[in-house]
Amino acid sequence: MKKLSLLALVTVMADSAAFAEQVEYLFVESYDGAHFKCELRLPVGEGPHPALMYIHGGRGGQPPGPNYARYVRSYMLADGYAYFDIDYRRYSIGTGDLEDVVACYRYLQSRPEIDPNRVGIIADSYGGYLALLLASKERPAAVVACAGLVDLIGLWYDPARKLAPRVYRNWDWFEKLLHGGMTIREESDLLATGQSVETEEQRLADECPQGLAFQWGAELAHYEKIAPLEQYEHIESPLLYIVGSEDGFKDAGKELIMKLQAIDRVAEYSEHPGVGHSFAFGLERDEQGDIHEEFYRALHLMTGFFRRWVKSPAP
Repeated sequence: MKKLSLLALVTVMADSAAFAEQVEYLFVESYDGAHFKCELRLPVGEGPHPALMYIHGGRGGQPPGPNYARYVRSYMLADGYAYFDIDYRRYSIGTGDLEDVVACYRYLQSRPEIDPNRVGIIADSYGGYLALLLASKERPAAVVACAGLVDLIGLWYDPARKLAPRVYRNWDWFEKLLHGGMTIREESDLLATGQSVETEEQRLADECPQGLAFQWGAELAHYEKIAPLEQYEHIESPLLYIVGSEDGFKDAGKELIMKLQAIDRVAEYSEHPGVGHSFAFGLERDEQGDIHEEFYRALHLMTGFFRRWVKSPAP
């Protein structure tokens, strides 16, 4: 399908869905009694409906909103799915966030308007990581990860340390907390740049909130045990991994796909040329300033995948 015709189709569906959908703003209770906001949109027609739960990325937070992933959400609503935007609290590396996501998933399954056996997950970046942790514990009908999975261990051992400078600043604290004192790697780096240990420790104290570092540092000790690459044998849900060729986080998900395929799981990989981390949600533009053409290819792929495994699964 040509780009313009698909753009017109998406626009029409988005506009029509905006008038047809029922929107409910609600709070879901997590395991510790805390509540966090979510948005549930129901399509037209009688239920119970198939549903998609969207897990956003971003350790800094990406609350549900009317513009973010608008085309994807509206397209899926018009195709007959309920759509559940969740805003987990982003207060841990995987474990606490996962409990929030599990609470949302179970809440969605409990709704009378939703078919509990036809709930799929759509996610990006850190959300994709959480989606796969969820899939290792629950069994959603399908998972589509639409950006490179943020593999924290892989990031830390990246020799160039170019992918997430802010993360590395915090992880200097993690290393101290886990191993005590300045690490050999840090000392080598400091000596190479002519800095002193004392100067670096003061910089970390100024730049990294110590309480946050203690919280995340304690969790990093067991992160490797819960990471999707370590839990892949427990992932039974069909998985589609959509990633840009320029996405610096793509390798962890690619490795996961190969591991799943090796044990005969449904695991599909689609790499899109010339685009980066957020193209699959329409957040990257082409040279003319339009939504990148690869977005429409990704939308077509995820639509077909969800129709196959969520909307009309084989009996």
